Amino acid sequence: MGDILLLENLRFHKEEENNEPDFAKKLASLADVYVNDEFSTSHRKHSSTYGTAELFDIKVAGLNLKKEIEYLSMIKDNPPKPFTLVIGGVKITDKIGALENLLPKADNLLVGGATAYTFLKAKGFKTGNSPIDKEHLSWVTKALSKYGDMITLPTDHIVCSSPQDASSSVSASLIKGNIPDGMIGFDIGIETSQLYSSQISAKRAGTIFWNGPMGLFEIGPFSNGTVNIAKSMALAYWRGSKTLIGGGDTLEAMKRAGVSEGEVSHVSTGGGATLRFLAGNEMPGIEVLN
Repeated sequence: MGDILLLENLRFHKEEENNEPDFAKKLASLADVYVNDEFSTSHRKHSSTYGTAELFDIKVAGLNLKKEIEYLSMIKDNPPKPFTLVIGGVKITDKIGALENLLPKADNLLVGGATAYTFLKAKGFKTGNSPIDKEHLSWVTKALSKYGDMITLPTDHIVCSSPQDASSSVSASLIKGNIPDGMIGFDIGIETSQLYSSQISAKRAGTIFWNGPMGLFEIGPFSNGTVNIAKSMALAYWRGSKTLIGGGDTLEAMKRAGVSEGEVSHVSTGGGATLRFLAGNEMPGIEVLN
């Protein structure tokens, strides 16, 4: 019948992250066939994802990894049109590679979350004390110059005066246009939320990829934009679109909105691995398989 051996978390061992050959040999000696079914770690050249796999004659992808590759390859290489990108979250840094690869294939990009304030700043809007990624402001400016006609930015915002106020769920107000000095944007506004939702759930086929929440969705007054996007993704799925969600925060936001994984085409659990794959970067844990 064979045996099953469950090991503790290999990341407790420094040899795992260092991809040390002797450690890989010990792991490889425990089995006859290697199966990688964990997409979220496949961008790492660690012992369990790469060094150990190299030592097997039979090294294959599990069903979950296979599904991830199929769906993400579709987005990366040939997404059914129209292709809509919905990008939120805080960091632009992690998304640039994916956006550079996907924007030429996309029909429109809807921007929310803290990411939107860097885009708005690049267009000359006042963003108050909202977070700006100054390091990548020039990249955003170039992207707007090249793809401006297909990029939609928030026209209104839910704001408050400080992170402390946001944490206590008080003093939230709706601002249209420029954000005044001393105020911070924590969610897209009602007008923007309705616009984005209508574009996502329009009665058409095509592909929609969503990565990153629209605001500080963990706190009630700043959850509306993200919740509406999640529900619109579900509606788009039932209307025939291929809907894909990527990233842990986005998945958590979807759950908080009451949208199940069965109401979208695919949920990628990869986070950083998802964005690296869409950027066309090296994926050692996948490339080593046969």
